Amino acid sequence: MGLTPTERQKRIFDISVSKLIAEGIKLVLVDLDNTLAPWHSFDVDEKTASWVKSVQEAGIKVVILTNSRGKYAFFIGNKLDLQVVNNAKKPFPFVTKQLIKALGFLPQETLMVGDQLFTDIALANSLKTKSVLTEPISSNEWWCTKVFNRSREKLVWRFIFKD
Repeated sequence: MGLTPTERQKRIFDISVSKLIAEGIKLVLVDLDNTLAPWHSFDVDEKTASWVKSVQEAGIKVVILTNSRGKYAFFIGNKLDLQVVNNAKKPFPFVTKQLIKALGFLPQETLMVGDQLFTDIALANSLKTKSVLTEPISSNEWWCTKVFNRSREKLVWRFIFKD
């Protein structure tokens, strides 16, 4: 399981839209909780909403890809005019692989953006897509994320990143 992201950024809006265009990215899959919005939130900050809009205006499709089953994902999707794929079963690739194909894109044209190594980045690497690891927006998270994913991230972090 590959856990090294293509790139790291503090927040999603730090990702350069011009770089996405230059790299031939046509589809951006965005994790919801603590990447696009705080965990279980119905709100997205203005800088993030503006970034999403600028990516869309550049002709790049943006899709929310979340393991959540909550209605708040669709609320945010409607607010930002984004398609939502919930219960995505990340890091398992079958749902996302079908999504990329159904939308008419190739893995090399796809970018996965998320805040977790063991879900978002592992998924991207299994699909051979580019990825950006962001810092979590908030420390408020689902208890399983805290107990399982964040504790495992601490164990492997120094092996993946030299800083």
